[in-house]
Amino acid sequence: MWYLLERTKWGAYVRAGVDDLEMVQCLGINARRIFAVVFALGAFLSGLGGALGTPVTGVAPGTDVQLLLMALIVVVLGGLGSVTGAIIASIVVALVDTMVRTFWPEASFFAVWALAAFVLIVRPQGLLGRTAW
Repeated sequence: MWYLLERTKWGAYVRAGVDDLEMVQCLGINARRIFAVVFALGAFLSGLGGALGTPVTGVAPGTDVQLLLMALIVVVLGGLGSVTGAIIASIVVALVDTMVRTFWPEASFFAVWALAAFVLIVRPQGLLGRTAW
């Protein structure tokens, strides 16, 4: 995914479309098609992740909310727009969640939110996010 977004011409179109949609359209690039492909790729990867993860974790009512909140925490901690930051944040969140569940299971979700609050106080743009100018 990182290679696709950072090292290919198509990835440059995606990044340019996110940064300045009007300019991309003025260059004759079909931004609607690119964004449709991005959406389809994201939906495919989400479905694949769900299909591979369901046998391991199981599914119950309320699982979706917990997973979406964890994903939100990972994206915010990693920094919006940073794939590398999201990878690092996912590892950190998984380690914190697992370690706290080992010693104090009731506090695992609180520990992840406390980590998110701490990181956002220290670095409001996330671990590897870029500052807005």
